[in-house]
Amino acid sequence: MTLDIALNNYETWLTEIDKSSASWYWKKHAFREDRNSLQRRLVSFRSTEVKPLSDTLDDYKSKMSMQEMYDSLCQDVSESIIEELSENQIGNPPAQSVVTRSGIQISTTFNDLILISFANKIFNALSTKQKNERITILEIGGGYGGLAAKLKKMLPKSNVVVVDIPHAGLLQTYYLGQALPFAKLAVHSIGNSFTDLTQDQAQTDFLIVPNNKTKDISHFKFDLVINSRSFMEMDQREIAKYFELIQKTLQPGGLFFNCNRLWKNAGDKPTQISRYPYDDKWSLVSLSTSFFQNNTIEILARRSSISNPLFLNLVRNLPKTDYLIHKLKFQGLIEWLRAYTPPKLTLTYWKMVRRFDK
Repeated sequence: MTLDIALNNYETWLTEIDKSSASWYWKKHAFREDRNSLQRRLVSFRSTEVKPLSDTLDDYKSKMSMQEMYDSLCQDVSESIIEELSENQIGNPPAQSVVTRSGIQISTTFNDLILISFANKIFNALSTKQKNERITILEIGGGYGGLAAKLKKMLPKSNVVVVDIPHAGLLQTYYLGQALPFAKLAVHSIGNSFTDLTQDQAQTDFLIVPNNKTKDISHFKFDLVINSRSFMEMDQREIAKYFELIQKTLQPGGLFFNCNRLWKNAGDKPTQISRYPYDDKWSLVSLSTSFFQNNTIEILARRSSISNPLFLNLVRNLPKTDYLIHKLKFQGLIEWLRAYTPPKLTLTYWKMVRRFDK
């Protein structure tokens, strides 16, 4: 039943994609297959034998080898936690073998190691009370559902709300149903008018909400909000909309995990973390680069009830790329040309900014 709703949401969204609020990046990368084809492919949605349905929602390659990545993760996360949270079967992903410190050979993927790193950092930042009580989590842009599943395993009393475009919501519905078959999962229909989801939230472990229905959760109160690598692929107005939701619904003392590139050119304008619309009611928990990508920043912040201009000043002073991507004439020309033949006419642009992608 939930998968049928997710499929309906996807079909409705696809017919309206050109009018939707999705960025050009997602209008370009959304899969466009019919219902029957999707249902057949879900069982292998991460397989790289053909272009996977999880393309752009999954990490398949890294400059590190898989073994190097595993060894690097073990510096921060115990092997017992890695083994407990590892999941490399659902969707038939391209797993590879690594050797643990105890000499055991296990199978893993780049993306699984990345998500374990995120889950461990988030869990360690929670208070003892938050770890042991029923908390409500909001994940904005949940990929195929891997991080939500890992956090649910670490926080079994938690309730997780995932907001995403129906393209991803379909994969999340399938993945979470397979990863945690005894969990209660609900999918909010894209066709409903304003609906009170309070009862659905209280009675489920996972609630999947289409991105154009965020008004239906605007009265919720969250203890943890997560965005990992999706703000950087949104238009400016979408980022602003989500920050308004976060800053309205995250309770004082709640955590916000923001993991995105310092900059990326995938929305209506190049996005930069230094210009994300944080207000001044935050206190810093940690700030670091991701262990797998040094141009990706992880900001953990705690919601405060009082003003803290030091945090805002810190964010505003993160590294920028103003000279190359914010000269208005040059940027405007690139944005205009990209809509026509982006692979050819933006080649020079990408060569110029490539140094910042290393």
